Amino acid sequence: MDEYEAELSRYRSSLENGIAQNNQEAGMLVLGDLINQVLLAQGAIEEGFLLGEEALQVQLNTLITAAGGQEKFKKWLQENEFTQESFNKTLERSILGALMRDHILAEIPLSAEQVNVQQILLYNIDQANQVLTELESGREFATLAAIYEPVTQGNLGWFPRDFLPHPLIEEAAFNLQPGEYSQVIETSVGFHIIQVVDREPDRTLSPEARLTWKEKALQEWMAMQREQSDIVILIPQ
Repeated sequence: MDEYEAELSRYRSSLENGIAQNNQEAGMLVLGDLINQVLLAQGAIEEGFLLGEEALQVQLNTLITAAGGQEKFKKWLQENEFTQESFNKTLERSILGALMRDHILAEIPLSAEQVNVQQILLYNIDQANQVLTELESGREFATLAAIYEPVTQGNLGWFPRDFLPHPLIEEAAFNLQPGEYSQVIETSVGFHIIQVVDREPDRTLSPEARLTWKEKALQEWMAMQREQSDIVILIPQ
């Protein structure tokens, strides 16, 4: 409880310009983050990542030096509601968590099957069906894309699976061959017709695609750990 309350206080102090936040919401955010930290640290230990006293002291010495010496570091601890013991515990958990995150992210490949896609985005179904009819009559997809999206030409670029926010578009894209176009696809954004311009079985991921995959990998790992763990919150009376 002491650790939770100190972390909650630090979180509130970090909010820019003293932005007010619902107490319950702030508490749940802090509690959720602490649980995630524990799960990551436990995962690291299960994978064989052990942090000895010597390695911890090396990290601690680096922080003391960066703070400007022992006295300034002690002052920083006090200002941030840490004891030396609680800080060491937090530091150890943080290091183990970072090791586990690196371990999870090391599994993310550098390349994958990808498609290069162009789209025509409309905002009512009648217009979308009209455009589809024009395509079926032989009108060039690129010509229509330039008419309806003159700035971007409807270019979605290259992307792998599990990247777009709209799975239906992604599913349609990976079921098409170069030059083929889809039927009308409805999403929360509007009505899409897509064409696959090209596809490659193994293309280097863009930084944006790799970042998306990393975020999803961490989320999926965390969700699995939460599902498999018995998480009990004990509140002192």
